[in-house]
Amino acid sequence: MCVLGGMVLAPNGLIHFPCWHEHQMACKRVFLEACKLASNTIVEAKPLNILDKKTGLNIKVFSDKNGVYQVSAEGVGKDKEKRVAFITGGLIKLGQMVEVKNTLDKIAYPCGDTHDEMLGLLLIRAPNVRAVFREQDMAASRGVLAAPSQQK
Repeated sequence: MCVLGGMVLAPNGLIHFPCWHEHQMACKRVFLEACKLASNTIVEAKPLNILDKKTGLNIKVFSDKNGVYQVSAEGVGKDKEKRVAFITGGLIKLGQMVEVKNTLDKIAYPCGDTHDEMLGLLLIRAPNVRAVFREQDMAASRGVLAAPSQQK
């Protein structure tokens, strides 16, 4: 989780983000991704760019090092602005980020710090945010004893 999400190990053996904020949704995602790794996997932080399979656009996120990130799209394709806005919205939901006022492509963490490693990990899931929430709902319902009438 330290490598994937940019978390740090405290002397008491617990891990936390350098800013000391909880970032609960992002922390859950970092934990889930870390659990999926095989024991012999080389762990590296994810880059701040992805190939959007749906549109063929190269999605990049730039940090201004003051806690604000800008999402952009490169390549040939229509509706670049819409796709950027969609992915930005996915990052807002997955990372509990906030939208920079009057923009569709700029976001920040509420703590005001940069979290490049965590954002790189979230960026992979942002284009398909609905599937991420379905996965989380399914994981939350596992192991819960409920009457058949209460099950979905």
